[in-house]
Amino acid sequence: MRALFVVSLFLLLVINLSAEETNLYAYTQAIDKALLESGKAEYFKIVSDDVFLRRTYLNIIGRIPTIEEIKEFESYHAPTRRNKLVKKLLNSEEYREGMYPMWANMLRLQSNINGVYGDKYALWVKKALNDNMPVDKMVYELISAKGTVGQNPAIGYYLRDNGNLLETSSTTSQIFLGTQIGCAQCHDHAFEEWTQKQFYEFTAYMGKVNTSDGKRVGEIRKNIKEDYFTPREKQILNQVMNLLPIEVKDIDTKELKLPGDYKYKNAKPNDVVKPSVFFGDQPELLDLKLRRGVFARWLTSKDNPYFTKLLVNRYWKKVMGAGLFEPVDDLGSNTHINHPEVLCLLENTFKEL
Repeated sequence: MRALFVVSLFLLLVINLSAEETNLYAYTQAIDKALLESGKAEYFKIVSDDVFLRRTYLNIIGRIPTIEEIKEFESYHAPTRRNKLVKKLLNSEEYREGMYPMWANMLRLQSNINGVYGDKYALWVKKALNDNMPVDKMVYELISAKGTVGQNPAIGYYLRDNGNLLETSSTTSQIFLGTQIGCAQCHDHAFEEWTQKQFYEFTAYMGKVNTSDGKRVGEIRKNIKEDYFTPREKQILNQVMNLLPIEVKDIDTKELKLPGDYKYKNAKPNDVVKPSVFFGDQPELLDLKLRRGVFARWLTSKDNPYFTKLLVNRYWKKVMGAGLFEPVDDLGSNTHINHPEVLCLLENTFKEL
């Protein structure tokens, strides 16, 4: 067994635990072959069991093995002990803790999000990982989330930016499409082809989203004379008000408009913006009220040329330490891809699994 095969098997097991090992062997052989034929990889010496043991624990669950775990590994049948170890760790409770930092970084999770109490959003992400939720379903749930955090913690995706849809749109494009269109929020992009109008058209898929506490916090603050409270009491009061439920919902009458200082000839300031994606076929949008669900399906579709590439590259970096392209959230026409055949194979495998 080659060292590259071990890493490839590791990667594919991370992507999906339910695939049969016979299929995984065929997948990993194809990946190894593509790596070696590219002329940029070669056969390596196989690392010792103790090195493999330590690296695998660190990569999957983020810690080194205990003495008891070392002895357990040594008790496994030698030809299959490495595969058995990987499967054991991926089925462990600690697996979600090991993979969580990658997703937390990607989703920009933080401990203090207005409207999210008890780390419910973070716990939702951890549960999705622990349940081996398909990644397309996970992202679909985030993009289409609605309700209160008690009903649906995935609304933290929108609360993270305090309801700033322009920021959420920019982040969505960057982390799931590898397209950094944020600069086009204020003007046509200086170095890419994206226009300000395209940015707003993309954001319009989320344009009906509203994050509201039902004016409860505002009413409470208006009727409270802060002179009556000590600094400690004010702190407690703010903490209590932060626990009041914020609801994410779509408002039919709400529309996204171009800014009042819009200066380009292709539209007028304050024009209502119709939703449109900036590449590929336009999603079929029969009902403008259901635009988020339609957008979420388009984003996570197997036909989307960027979504899967971005995800498998993140997993590759998690395992290998460097992406097949860098930065992992920037996939443009000038992006250099190391081992493009491997990226293609991983993309197709990810879709199959």
